[in-house]
Amino acid sequence: MIKEIYAKSEDITFIMVESEQRLPNGMMELRQSLVGWYYGFPNEANTRAFMGKFEAVCEYELEDEE
Repeated sequence: MIKEIYAKSEDITFIMVESEQRLPNGMMELRQSLVGWYYGFPNEANTRAFMGKFEAVCEYELEDEE
């Protein structure tokens, strides 16, 4: 599953992508990547300043559902 996340802080809006996948060992990997940001209010041209890509990885084990 991949989804975009928008986080607002004052006049900066961060655009992030979240993805989830099952690893060979059965653990789930959740990855959030910062893909860009807006400074100020979005305009009609929908311009975005791309500032690089950062990743945070978190592994967790799913509990069995009964």
